[in-house]
Amino acid sequence: MSKDIIKYPMKSKTENPRFNYLVRLNDSLDYYLYYEFDGALNKVKTMSLTERGHIACLYEPYFNTITREWHGQKTFTAYAGVVKYDKHARADLHLAFYVNAGEWLNPDIKLG
Repeated sequence: MSKDIIKYPMKSKTENPRFNYLVRLNDSLDYYLYYEFDGALNKVKTMSLTERGHIACLYEPYFNTITREWHGQKTFTAYAGVVKYDKHARADLHLAFYVNAGEWLNPDIKLG
């Protein structure tokens, strides 16, 4: 019996996301979404400890005013439980790419 893959329903790159944080391993497309910062930060720390040798990343939505698209901005990374903040993080791929490419692993969480 196969399990259905769940994705966050983001239809376009310009759609305003209902989440404030996207958490994933650097080498995985699957992700966790959070509305509250504390939950996202705890998940990044936990993932970096339980997934040995992997980097966990916390992305914040960033709105590009020229293209009118929402992108992910990797502001926190964690390795072996140590979290680092990048106040000059550049915007990465658009959020629609992340949510369409991977599986949403915590769809039961309350979003905004």
